[in-house]
Amino acid sequence: MRTPPFDALLTTWRADPATLVVLVAATISYALGIRRAARHGVVWPRRRTVLFFALGLGSYVVVELGFLGA
Repeated sequence: MRTPPFDALLTTWRADPATLVVLVAATISYALGIRRAARHGVVWPRRRTVLFFALGLGSYVVVELGFLGA
């Protein structure tokens, strides 16, 4: 099995409505959870939020919408 060219890895994307719905739902749920925690006096570390979006949802986007999912 050959590896696709590097430019194909960066430019091959597709929009999938179901994946976009999951991303929006996860984003809203996470934001509401942080807001609820703040209302109860819990300080949520920004690092966790950045990691959730960058590594969690970011990797999900690459896999589902990027060259692997296309």
